Amino acid sequence: MRPDQITRQTELFGLLGDALEKSSDADMINRFFDGNGVDAFCSIFNIREEDMPFFLTQIKTKPIRALFVRSSHMAWCLEYLDRKDAVTEATGYLDAVIITDGALQGIAAAPSALCAKLGVKERCVAVLGNSPRAKAYALAAVLSGAGTLILADEHLEGLADTAQMLKRHAFEGEIRLERCAPGATTDLSGAEVVINTLQPGETIQPEYPNGCDVIDL
Repeated sequence: MRPDQITRQTELFGLLGDALEKSSDADMINRFFDGNGVDAFCSIFNIREEDMPFFLTQIKTKPIRALFVRSSHMAWCLEYLDRKDAVTEATGYLDAVIITDGALQGIAAAPSALCAKLGVKERCVAVLGNSPRAKAYALAAVLSGAGTLILADEHLEGLADTAQMLKRHAFEGEIRLERCAPGATTDLSGAEVVINTLQPGETIQPEYPNGCDVIDL
């Protein structure tokens, strides 16, 4: 859909970030809408940090259904939300803001959608990394009914804190902590799903068990 094809029935979305004119993300979202017969259009919003309070106040009054949020703007959005879903509240991660009745709700849409698609219920899920995004995927797996978790990162102390957070969300399964760093042996045996949030070159990439579903983010 082109901007001149927008009608009163078209659902409007926004992509929030910086230097978005150099990115194809909005085009990709619009191709998804077109390919699935969805009457919707996504515009780009290049917003600087100092302009975020004004932008997020004004967007509440506009006919925008939701914003897709780049990681560069995630922390800024968190300050101005009216509501958060369970994953965003616990981990500080969001990738979208839903706008309803003049209120902003932060949600972790991708982690929840991915866990639902993979069918992680009662499966062993390994999450590599311990950033807010990694924690969001781990918690989404818990809320989707995962049976066992393997958490792997360079710093075991941080993983222990994440494990405690997951326990507070009534996870009763086993949580195994593994160090993922040069010189360390990272044991992912038994993992049926591996979600890797580590950046290339950030740390050593462990070997994946044969036959597991691997999502390399």
